[in-house]
Amino acid sequence: MPLAHKLSSLIILMPHHVEPLERLEKLLTKEQLKIWMGKMQKKAVAISLPKGVVEVTHDLQKHLAGLGLTEAIDKNKADLSRMSGKKDLYLASVFHATAFEWDTEGNPFDQDIYGREELRSPKLFYADHPFIFLVRDTQSGSLLFIGRLVRPKGDKMRDEL
Repeated sequence: MPLAHKLSSLIILMPHHVEPLERLEKLLTKEQLKIWMGKMQKKAVAISLPKGVVEVTHDLQKHLAGLGLTEAIDKNKADLSRMSGKKDLYLASVFHATAFEWDTEGNPFDQDIYGREELRSPKLFYADHPFIFLVRDTQSGSLLFIGRLVRPKGDKMRDEL
């Protein structure tokens, strides 16, 4: 499903039957994902998704040290004076924060992507049990985000479409 002016896309991986995601997660490798992506076809699909918000904050401090970036995080060795003109500047903490949200408003780009005729009789897809979602950069194919929704909740999800 195209997102962000078609710059990225949302991919939903959901087991056919209601079951925990562990089995699907074990299958989820780079190679298997490439196989599944190769089988995808462009089709108009009416999707019933529960509203969702995912927010993640991750402390990168230990990872940067593991990558060899040790001087910038060491108060005694850091020299970031070219950035601020001050000698006592160092990276006390480094965080990465990501937020991802979807709602039930639909995609305003649908008519640009699919013709009017295709939108008259779309396939139906109900994301009404646990699923894995991926956000993929359309141009590079890189995965930007991966997450899981374990307890989808929504009012009358089957009646929305």
